Amino acid sequence: MRVQDLVDKANDAEKPLPPASFDDLIKDLHTNLENYRQAVDDMGGNQRVLKSSDRKKMLALPFYLAKRGELPEPKRG
Repeated sequence: MRVQDLVDKANDAEKPLPPASFDDLIKDLHTNLENYRQAVDDMGGNQRVLKSSDRKKMLALPFYLAKRGELPEPKRG
């Protein structure tokens, strides 16, 4: 029941409009990536929680996930 409530809430939420132009899409992408980078850099505050190699892996994660996204299965017809 809880999972279905979360799914219903996500489906009923207002969806953002797509960017008006390709330039806006690229600008949004850069902004989102910069925010993600800042969030990774801010992990742990002043103390360095992440090692250099772990930080690099975290920064590469969105690109690895984009390559491994599941596409819908092709259908005959």
